Amino acid sequence: MFRNLFRTCGLLLAVTLAGCQPAEREASAPPTQPPSTAPRTLSIAPPAARDPAVEPESAPALETSSETPVREPSSAMLLERQPAVSPVVQKIYRPSDTRPLRDESRAAEFGVHKYVSKRLILYTDIEPELAEPLPEIIDQVYDVWVNYFGELPPNREGTPYQITGFLIDQPQRFVDCGMLPEGPPMFRFGRHMGAEFWMNKMNSDYYRRHLLIHEATHCFMTTMLQQYPPRWYLEGMAEYFGTHILHPNGQVTFAVMPERSQDFPGLGRVELIQQELAQQRFASLARLGAYTGRDWDEPLPVPYAWSWAVCEFLDQHPHYQKRFRELGQHMEGRDFLEYMQVHFEPEQALLEAEWQEFARRLVYQDDIPANAFVTHDGPLQEIQGVHSLQVEAAQGWQSTGLRVSAGMPVQITGAGEVILNQTTQPWRSQPQGISIEYAAGYPIGQLLAAVLSDENQSDSSLTFPVYPIGREQKLIAPADGELWLRINDHAHDLKNNTGQYQITVRKEDHTAD
Repeated sequence: MFRNLFRTCGLLLAVTLAGCQPAEREASAPPTQPPSTAPRTLSIAPPAARDPAVEPESAPALETSSETPVREPSSAMLLERQPAVSPVVQKIYRPSDTRPLRDESRAAEFGVHKYVSKRLILYTDIEPELAEPLPEIIDQVYDVWVNYFGELPPNREGTPYQITGFLIDQPQRFVDCGMLPEGPPMFRFGRHMGAEFWMNKMNSDYYRRHLLIHEATHCFMTTMLQQYPPRWYLEGMAEYFGTHILHPNGQVTFAVMPERSQDFPGLGRVELIQQELAQQRFASLARLGAYTGRDWDEPLPVPYAWSWAVCEFLDQHPHYQKRFRELGQHMEGRDFLEYMQVHFEPEQALLEAEWQEFARRLVYQDDIPANAFVTHDGPLQEIQGVHSLQVEAAQGWQSTGLRVSAGMPVQITGAGEVILNQTTQPWRSQPQGISIEYAAGYPIGQLLAAVLSDENQSDSSLTFPVYPIGREQKLIAPADGELWLRINDHAHDLKNNTGQYQITVRKEDHTAD
């Protein structure tokens, strides 16, 4: 059911971006000498007598101190009123920096060079002009992470937070200088382990930066976690921050809604979702929570596309944004589950319907706030007699405030004119729509109706079926629920719309033809 979206994925979830895999942090202290440079010498091992497959990594260290000494009371003292003992002061630390030292001179002999900023040490064999700007990007996104999730606690040593990345063109070079991890087979795109990550070069400059930000985001988000939140959240947020625009002055805007395909070469998330929908493979929220490891490892990164989309949707939607962003303070396994159940599950039906419509209409430059469902305040009315109302062209789905029953015949009539665009002349539409252009399978400007069911739907079903109304249509209500209407248009093109349709709604006699 719907709660599958919220379930945890076990301890130390293997996170992949078509091969992006975190593993337990290295437990050993930093070596005083660089490790051997023999091939495949880097060993990432869990602490002795621990099994990372079933046990979480060590909790953040706690330091306990007390300003008041504790002594054994005498019997006389027990008869006296005792002063309050100072509370125990606990200080939380992030894990110490256990990244192994690297022999950069030896690495340089193999063509692997080091580039450093405050937040990133990058070892790479790509061209210097491509590599030099990359560490600064991680410095910039660090401030965005902190603004979103909060500042990490200090480590015991008081050193700044920094991670190490390995950007690989020729893998054998990194094998020869001992900079590839042992263990699972090599990744297709990227992999992170604690405060280190590895990634392949990628052909496009954009997607190379995107993957760099994606893997670095995993490192930051999992710094303090013993038990990971669901995989859709970890991957979706890494994709969310990774979707960016690089400006000519070197500044980066992160977490953007892509505006044009050609500006995001190699990404293809919008197109992939559109292809899935064309094959009638809609991913409900419950389906996202039920993806298996095999699903994540498929050649096409379908779960990554859907995970990005749901995080983008929830983060930008005015009704869900605040609570979704607060979720970043509740990432620890069970806490994540409980927060989602308390703050999202009560609106399960509405959320699933809005998610379905967002996915069906997803396009570049998608305007999520403009398409937010306009809900009705107060109790719903039963349909009695004739109800008159208006539907705005500049809004998405709008509640009528009317309740229908399954099988009820409802006559809906639309009239009036709206303007959907301004080119050489206004694009005027009446309720039947403009058939020369379609959005989400219907003519733009067409009056549409839907019923939001009272019942929770199955994991894979469409919860918000849409019906074309036009000037007039009799709708047989598919379920008990709330009647909704909208004027059809592209998801990125509502703000330039003006006008309303005048609507009448009445219940027909069951015996009428």
